[in-house]
Amino acid sequence: MYLIAEGRLAIYKDGEFVVHLEAGDIVGETAFLNPGSTRNADVKAVTDTQVVTLIDFSIQQMFEKSPQLHQKITNIIESRK
Repeated sequence: MYLIAEGRLAIYKDGEFVVHLEAGDIVGETAFLNPGSTRNADVKAVTDTQVVTLIDFSIQQMFEKSPQLHQKITNIIESRK
């Protein structure tokens, strides 16, 4: 899972534009929360972009300390389906 630190990304599903994501947004959450799932979107950088890789162990610790964060990410996944 990645946190966009800087820049802008475009998300496409089935070749169709869906949404722009910017600094503070996350990408790759579906694959992180559902290991083995198939990729369901394409991501293209619209501007020069820097992302921060969120390490599995760190995220699991955050989820344990903040179930609300886990729920928020789950809600993001649901809204992007």
